[in-house]
Amino acid sequence: MIRKIYKFLNIDNSKYRKLYLFQISLIFFVGILSVFFRYPMSWYDEQVHYARVITYSNDLDSKSEGYIEKGEQELINQSMRTISKSLGESTSEVISFRWSNSFKNVSDSRIVKTKDGSAASVYSPLVYSPYIVAAWIAKVIGLNTITTFLFLRLIGFLTVFALFLFSIRKIPFGKASLIVIALVPTVTISFTAISADTLTYGLLFLVISQLMSIYQKVSLSSKVKSKEIISLIICSLFLTLAKMPAFTVLALYIPLIYIGFKKGKLSKQQNIILGMSFIVCIISALTWYMSIKNINGNVTYYGAANIDQSKQLEVLLTHPLRTLRVFFENIINFPFFDFQLGYSDNLKWTHVPVLISLFSVFGFISSLKIWDGKLSIINREDRIIYNSLSKLIFLGIMLLIFLIFLLQSTEVGSEAIVGIQGRYFFAFLPLLIPFSNGKYMLDQSQSVKVLFLSTIPLIYYLTLLLVQLKN
Repeated sequence: MIRKIYKFLNIDNSKYRKLYLFQISLIFFVGILSVFFRYPMSWYDEQVHYARVITYSNDLDSKSEGYIEKGEQELINQSMRTISKSLGESTSEVISFRWSNSFKNVSDSRIVKTKDGSAASVYSPLVYSPYIVAAWIAKVIGLNTITTFLFLRLIGFLTVFALFLFSIRKIPFGKASLIVIALVPTVTISFTAISADTLTYGLLFLVISQLMSIYQKVSLSSKVKSKEIISLIICSLFLTLAKMPAFTVLALYIPLIYIGFKKGKLSKQQNIILGMSFIVCIISALTWYMSIKNINGNVTYYGAANIDQSKQLEVLLTHPLRTLRVFFENIINFPFFDFQLGYSDNLKWTHVPVLISLFSVFGFISSLKIWDGKLSIINREDRIIYNSLSKLIFLGIMLLIFLIFLLQSTEVGSEAIVGIQGRYFFAFLPLLIPFSNGKYMLDQSQSVKVLFLSTIPLIYYLTLLLVQLKN
């Protein structure tokens, strides 16, 4: 059985396969605990996404405010009241084996209007598809509100975890780096919450892994199967309507098409299909965002009074030097190493201590030097093209995230960009996994140490989780 798992993940010849399997199993174990024993809405904005999922399950064409059952609305309201209390004083409810006991009266099936999902109305139904399907199934088999909520979480987690496994299987090298990213507690918890982030994570991991795999084959003059192209296109189309700005990763199509045409290792038909798919994806993304451009859900969510995207954009363009300063100061001062754990019974436990989060930072940077044999070596020109563009895309995405929140949730004229959290950047870290020249790589002993150190932050979160469950 174990050998079959190794083979499926394409790690059967790796020196670190046992350690990889341990880390993957740890992610799954912590994920399952988080699915069932974290209080409803205890991850950031989970109430918003939950309300949106239920709204879409009732009406896929819903644009803003939607309709949910009264019991579902009470689940949101009661959860948020308890969480608000936990932030001010210790409770034993947010992380608990028995939290469901406090939800005795959430079975009212009368339909009521809700505003809780308005902030997520900018996201397409596609990014919520696993949850929507799960909600439909739950209605057919007659699950109650609490069981349906847990079922949604479970289906979402299993979906993203499966995509994560396929990403490990597909990525030609850098498997250690991909696993280290998933070991970040913030990422693991994101896998388990009802959120637009969940499918976005899985799709980003898989699309980047597929692009790297095909790019490598073309560079090494290996044959690319049509089914690989088809799989990439399907995943790319899904990614197109994931959370913005995920679709910008598809810019990696450009170097792939370039070297495919240059080397002639992609057929003319394959190049045309890739080119047309890239164009279709970009048009689809832009069409969606143009259709929802006037839906500014964050006005409702953040409660700010002076948010106007047009006026904010006018200020940015009128004062370019000020704009550059605002971006520079906000990026420099942003706490990138602040790993969030969501809401907890103890305010001190809502973040990973910086000294512990640095193990993940060190682990990811060092994992880029864990040797994957000759698999990461391609010719110098192709290597430089991919590595340069992927890093440029990552930088562009960082700037775009800051711009989005400046326009969408920051009051006009404010110099402090509101609403950005570190978790928004983790999904794009696979872009930083480079093709290597094979020089200055870690030896086996050093690699093992890096992998063990990378596990410490998730073990820290698991310890907190078990302590709270015990209490």
